[in-house]
Amino acid sequence: MNTFSKKTIALITLVVASLTFAGCSVKTPTATVKDITVTEKNSTGARILLTVELQNPNDVALPLPHAYYRVSLQDASSFEFKSVPALTLPAKGSQTLTLPAAFAIKPDQPLEGRHYNVVGSIFYHPPGEFRMILDQYHIPLPSADFSASGNINSAASAPEVE
Repeated sequence: MNTFSKKTIALITLVVASLTFAGCSVKTPTATVKDITVTEKNSTGARILLTVELQNPNDVALPLPHAYYRVSLQDASSFEFKSVPALTLPAKGSQTLTLPAAFAIKPDQPLEGRHYNVVGSIFYHPPGEFRMILDQYHIPLPSADFSASGNINSAASAPEVE
C-alpha cells in the first residue's frame, strides 16, 4: 500500500471517529438572535447591530475563534462578514456578541417596514486531544448556528427567531 493510500485511510478513519464521538463529551452551545438595532442612518446608508446570545451547557469553557454571518435587507444588498470575536464562552455560562452590518440606502428610502433575514454560525473549539488531531487534518470546527427574520420598525424590533 502506498503512502497516499495510508493517509487516505487514516483520514477516513478520523472522519468516521469524529462523527461517532464528537458529540459524546461536548454539547453544542445555543446561539439566539436577541435584538436587531438600527444604530445609524445617514446620506450614504444605514448601520445595524445584531445582538446574539450564546449559552454554554458544558462544564468546560469554549473558545470562539470566529463567526460567519449574512444579513439580507429588503431592497438592499446582503451583508456578509467573517468576524474574529476572540472570546471564550464560559462553562455553564453565557456570552453576548454584537455583530455589525452596513447597507447602502438612499436617504429618502425608509428602513421601517423592510424585511430582514439573518443567518450565521459561531464556531467553537472543543477541548481535548482528539480535537487537536482533527485540527491537524483541517476538519472544520463545530458551530452554533443562528437565524432570525422579521421587519424593521422604528424601535428596531426584536426579531422573530426561526
